Amino acid sequence: AGKTTCVNAIINHFYKIKFEQPKKVVVPMKGYECTVKEYMNNHSENQGDRAKSQTRSAMTYEFENGNIVLRLIDTPGLCDTAGCIQDEENIKELVNEIKKHAYFSAVCI
Repeated sequence: AGKTTCVNAIINHFYKIKFEQPKKVVVPMKGYECTVKEYMNNHSENQGDRAKSQTRSAMTYEFENGNIVLRLIDTPGLCDTAGCIQDEENIKELVNEIKKHAYFSAVCI
């Protein structure tokens, strides 16, 4: 729980956005719409039933700030509300997403 919130928080810290400033929202969450143009139609969040797992597939987010590149992979978690079979699928998806990249800054599991 909280992986997507963590991704959004890391992005705001990366760009040194202060508390009173408008936040960058990469992954939409309850009460927050995506504010980063390149990701507005490119996410896998389940915006319906909050009792169910929200992230449905792994997604890589990449940002540059000066000469620093930050790459984060948001993933469905383990102990998914859909059960053990879904956990196996989530692990396969995570591994496949990681294989796409030569390097990354973080994976939120």
